[in-house]
Amino acid sequence: MIDDVLLNKILGEVFQLKTPVIDSSRRPQISEFIKSTTNGDTPKEYLVINCDFGKERKGALIYILTDVKLIKIQIDEKDLSSSSPLLSTIVNINKKLKEESRAHIEIQFQNDNFGLEYNANNEKINEFFQKVDLAITQRKT
Repeated sequence: MIDDVLLNKILGEVFQLKTPVIDSSRRPQISEFIKSTTNGDTPKEYLVINCDFGKERKGALIYILTDVKLIKIQIDEKDLSSSSPLLSTIVNINKKLKEESRAHIEIQFQNDNFGLEYNANNEKINEFFQKVDLAITQRKT
C-alpha cells in the first residue's frame, strides 16, 4: 500500500513540472487514481517525468515499481490512464541508442509492450529502469 509520505512526494514532483503545468485543482483526483492503481502493492521506486504522448498531447508520466507490478500512469490536461503489467509477465527490457543523445527503452510483456524515448544521458531514467531490470531478474531466480 502506498503511504501518504511517498504519495505526497510523487504528487509534489508532478505539480512541480514546468512543461506541461498540471492544474493543481486535479491533485485529489490524481491522488486517488494513484492509490487505486497501486491497489495495495508496496511501491519500491518511482519516476516522474514530463512527456509528449503524441501530437499536441503533453503531460506527466509516472512509473511506479512495486513488489509485483510496473505501473505506468499518464496524466494529460484532461485524462488519466494506466497500465500495470505484473513483473512476472515482463519478458524483456530492451534499451537502444537511437542517436548519439537519444535512447529508447521498451518493456515487453506477454501480450503487449510500452516504451519511452528519452535523452540517453538522463541518469534518473537510466537508474530507474536498471532497478526495474534488477527486480525482474530477482523474480526469475
